Amino acid sequence: MVRFTPVSHTLNRLGFSDWMDDIFVNDGFKLDVKKTNNHYLVIAELPGFKKEDIQISYEKDTLTIHASVSDEKEENNESWIHQERRHRSMKRSIYIPDLDDKAITARLKDGLLHIEAVIQTTVASPIQIETE
Repeated sequence: MVRFTPVSHTLNRLGFSDWMDDIFVNDGFKLDVKKTNNHYLVIAELPGFKKEDIQISYEKDTLTIHASVSDEKEENNESWIHQERRHRSMKRSIYIPDLDDKAITARLKDGLLHIEAVIQTTVASPIQIETE
């Protein structure tokens, strides 16, 4: 994380949080993770994104959420004065080692992406020892 010293250091000494880091450092979207006995609940704030704009993957014990959208607004006449293009892309990954990758569900409602993932229960099988 980028630190803006000496301002940030001085504010910390006065009892203020690293508010400048929250303003100047772009770390993507906010992400909450809750673990219960048998599943994880991940909530991501993705306002302005539709479900078609979001991809979720789980590989090598890492859950990744990638949201990307492109907007283009043009005037269709020869003497255009203004045109706009905007592309937003955010990606967050979180290490969660014990998910059942076949039991992950997601729903998007009011700009919040809710992901529920079942914790995989594995029972170690005994290893037989051979003698010579």
